[in-house]
Parts: sequence; structure tokens; C-alpha cells
Amino acid sequence: MGLSMEKITTFIAYWLAVGLAYFGAMSPEKLALYVGSLCAIFTAAVNFWYRRKTFRYLTEMGIDKGVTRELNR
Repeated sequence: MGLSMEKITTFIAYWLAVGLAYFGAMSPEKLALYVGSLCAIFTAAVNFWYRRKTFRYLTEMGIDKGVTRELNR
């Protein structure tokens, strides 16, 4: 009973077909909106990640929290 290679590839092929049909039915404006939104969210997440990482690094170095916050604006 387990998962065979045929079941896995069939599952992937069906969902790929559904995804391509969904994107094929979209207008270019809507597709551009979705891609732009995903890029903006990704950019915000990366900026948040590196600011948090910088804040932790400066705090570990023993720099005053006020100075750290000013540097990490």
C-alpha cells in the first residue's frame, strides 16, 4: 500500500495542470499584481531578517541599545 513513484508523479502532474490552468486563465494585469505583491512581501521579509540579525549582532558586541537602535533604523 505505500506511495509508489507512479502515485507521486500523478499527484504532481495533476496539481501542476491545475496551477497552469489557473495562471493561464488570469489576465496579465492580475498576474503582474500577484507577482509584484509576492516580491514586495519577500523584500520586506528579507529586510526584517537582516535587521533582526544586525540588532542581535550589535547587542552581543555590548553596544548600548539606544545606539544599536539608531544604527539599525
